[in-house]
Amino acid sequence: MNRRGGLGTLAAMDAAAASQTMSNGMLYRTLGKTGEKVSTIGLGGYHIGHPPDPADAIRIVRRAIDRGITFMDNCWDYHGG
Repeated sequence: MNRRGGLGTLAAMDAAAASQTMSNGMLYRTLGKTGEKVSTIGLGGYHIGHPPDPADAIRIVRRAIDRGITFMDNCWDYHGG
């Protein structure tokens, strides 16, 4: 890495740190240029599509929300849509 690249990396890290906020123990970042704050921890949706017990999926999502997770992954391709 050259000096210019190193300075660019440092500037990007500084910008990312500036866009972070903490609330109730959860770290949030700004999502792109939208201005929306989303949790830095996300909940993947693949495993929620067909759990052995549907009550488990409900419990997982509710606990995630209660703990401040606002970034949740969904995809039409999971489990054939």
